[in-house]
Amino acid sequence: MATRKLTTTRIDVQPAARRCFGYCRVSTDQQRDSGISLDEQQRKIEARCLENGWTLERVYVDAGVSGSTPLKPPAGA
Repeated sequence: MATRKLTTTRIDVQPAARRCFGYCRVSTDQQRDSGISLDEQQRKIEARCLENGWTLERVYVDAGVSGSTPLKPPAGA
């Protein structure tokens, strides 16, 4: 019986862009005013997404919220 070798063809397809979400927070008003600001955190998140080709869908911001408080996304998020 004759055998046949199966061949496969690889088709290179660009992977879909990764979607990501950012999260910025400071726990006190003092940190918000004198530490790494929320704006600076957001710029860093945007830069990381840009350098990796990710799509930044949304950035959640918690100003003056303790890290021990559970994250609760806004309604409709």
